[in-house]
Amino acid sequence: MRAIILLTGIVSLCVMSNSAAQVIYKWIDADDVTHFSAQPPSGVDVERTSIKIRQTNRQALADRTKATSERNAAVATRKQHEAEQAAEDKTQAEKDQSIRADNCAKAKTRLLTYNSARRLYRPLENGEREYLTDEELDNERAEAQKLVNEWCD
Repeated sequence: MRAIILLTGIVSLCVMSNSAAQVIYKWIDADDVTHFSAQPPSGVDVERTSIKIRQTNRQALADRTKATSERNAAVATRKQHEAEQAAEDKTQAEKDQSIRADNCAKAKTRLLTYNSARRLYRPLENGEREYLTDEELDNERAEAQKLVNEWCD
């Protein structure tokens, strides 16, 4: 009696394990195209294959999807910050270039004035002028040339 119950249990386990797997047949036709079917065609060599079915872990799938979404959002945020920083850097570089161009023009004008003028002066607080000596004029010209070299490429 025990043997019958044990045998019945083993057979039922085998039947249940086979219900989770489906048998399909694979074959290649004359045109070298691979086919899959639940029914084998007649007169053709087939390969019997079983497909095992398992349940999807929905929680794990949801967790992976959420992690992927968070990672994609972080990448998008980082790219947006990088683009904003690049635009800011470009704007700052344009401002710096504009300032350099203005300073270069002023330095060239000053140098041209110092090189073409015979006498230069400094205005005093009381409205009078103090004329530069030749040595002071040479120093001012050298300083003007230095500014041209600094601001102009």
